[in-house]
Amino acid sequence: MSSSGFSFTGWLAGQVPTVFTNQYTFRREEDSISVREEHTLSHSGVAASRARCTDTGVEFDLRRLRLGAESAGLVMLAKLEALERESRIAVDAGSHPHIVRCHATLVENVGTDHSRLFLCDPCCIDMAAHLKAHGGALPAESVAEIGQQLSLGLRHLHSLDILCGSVTPHGVLLGCDGKWKLLGELGAAAELPCSLEEWRLRYVASSSQQLPPLPPEARPPEAGQKLLSSGQKLLGEAALGHVTPALDIWMLGALLAGALEGVDARGIGGARSGNAVLAASEEMLLCPLGARLWMLVHWLLATEPVQRPWTRRLVTLLHSFSEWLPQDLLIEMPEYARFHCHGMAAAAARKLAFAGLSAAGGMNRSCVAGLPLELLRRSLPDSSDVDQLCENCGLDLGEYSGAAEDNEGTAPSLLPVLSMPTLVCFAAELKVEETLCRSPSRGGSDDSTDEGSASGDDSTVGSDLLGARRRHSSWKDDDAASSESGTGDGDLPPLEDRQGPAAVSGHES
Repeated sequence: MSSSGFSFTGWLAGQVPTVFTNQYTFRREEDSISVREEHTLSHSGVAASRARCTDTGVEFDLRRLRLGAESAGLVMLAKLEALERESRIAVDAGSHPHIVRCHATLVENVGTDHSRLFLCDPCCIDMAAHLKAHGGALPAESVAEIGQQLSLGLRHLHSLDILCGSVTPHGVLLGCDGKWKLLGELGAAAELPCSLEEWRLRYVASSSQQLPPLPPEARPPEAGQKLLSSGQKLLGEAALGHVTPALDIWMLGALLAGALEGVDARGIGGARSGNAVLAASEEMLLCPLGARLWMLVHWLLATEPVQRPWTRRLVTLLHSFSEWLPQDLLIEMPEYARFHCHGMAAAAARKLAFAGLSAAGGMNRSCVAGLPLELLRRSLPDSSDVDQLCENCGLDLGEYSGAAEDNEGTAPSLLPVLSMPTLVCFAAELKVEETLCRSPSRGGSDDSTDEGSASGDDSTVGSDLLGARRRHSSWKDDDAASSESGTGDGDLPPLEDRQGPAAVSGHES
């Protein structure tokens, strides 16, 4: 029921002009609340304003869902049913610190418009505006806290068989109590069970903003998401045409990925069976918490709903996140996600190693391209960054280390055998050495046999450093063969006794 200061009784059969309708009384089972509407808000997808209790001064958010009449002067039955459903879900969600609580509802009919008012917890901003105010991304600590709070809200809703359906930047609100809350938008919420097609229609119709990517199981068939291979459908209840709480888990993963600083989340809406591709910066992977969050998001964004963690497990995981090892997260996620994380971490570690070698000795990156990561790491004056990144991402270098130790006598080590400024000379010497082990002329009339080719080495002088390193590992065999053929290479001094390209040139003359 509503009241107003307008005193003309019976005016237009009790219809009060909207401009004077600013005080409302909400009836509840145990009591009633009278509030006065004050000013409009912009943090919700629907019309919202701030209201204050006339008795206690407590603030509320007054959310208004309005349905306009069609051309015949009647409201569509489907829209009325949707409005009733949203009202029921808002009340049934109950009270929880991380849910926008609806204290009461009120029907308001003005002219040909049918409206439903929701008296809700006061909120100050939505997550979209919060991200914009902070440059579009948040540090790992803030994102982890948001994920922990929202997972508690999802656990509460899922225990009531309610699908949130709007874990999006515009559907997540920051309450005036400092807590992040779900159900900022009610249009995509559903009572389970709910058909997949029905939820998709609600989701598209409810959002007035640009739609975020849909979970893989909810994407249209023409996007290539329903069939993984010929005749094979997605696993779980989604194959039967029903949504599951795992849909909320995927949307939470997309929200956290988009908010995490140093992560490019543009690949989560790709058409390759929904496989998430999340690029990450080296700085983010050097942060232990940031690296674990990056891996966790891959688990939440699993293509198959049954491979995502259930809400209760997610809550437990996030509350003990600092105790989890990267290997624990990697073993839980799907194989393709684990492969992607390993590949991205290895690429980031190599990039750090190349930068360290270049800074220490001015080395050209092409000189060390193709060398094993462990060899690059051992050659760095300070390998702490590479070691830290590998540890944060669960990248085990033991196999590389073992291989390097087994081949220590044959594979050259960049340090400490050679100082950093002579690495380029090392590459040049190997190429000159290769030339000396070949026929002295390519275009002449020399009828002698190329001993290098006879030994099975068909490389040219223009080979890269990777080929040179392999030839250096069999250098002694090449020297023996060259000595027998009379090329004069048997008198070459050991590599560590030479003084750079000049010495080689002198020997050549």
